[in-house]
Amino acid sequence: MNASAGLFRGPDGHLVVRITAPYFCAGLRLLRTGNKCAPILQYMRDWRLTEIRTYCRHQGWSCEVIDLRGRDTFPPIDTGENSHDT
Repeated sequence: MNASAGLFRGPDGHLVVRITAPYFCAGLRLLRTGNKCAPILQYMRDWRLTEIRTYCRHQGWSCEVIDLRGRDTFPPIDTGENSHDT
């Protein structure tokens, strides 16, 4: 059975996951074609939702899927791709 079945998917089929830890709060957009992540979560880029949830539980972090029902636009997730080091 698909662990993400019945979850709150966006119009293009993606899930948004918010991870809250003592020292950060960041998001992932789980897509069928590859995930987009905040820079601090890049190591999770190829993980499935079950792997993310398990890892967060072991770290003592909060992990929640954001309810996307009724939304047609979403705030962008900063992946750090356009940032410049100064």
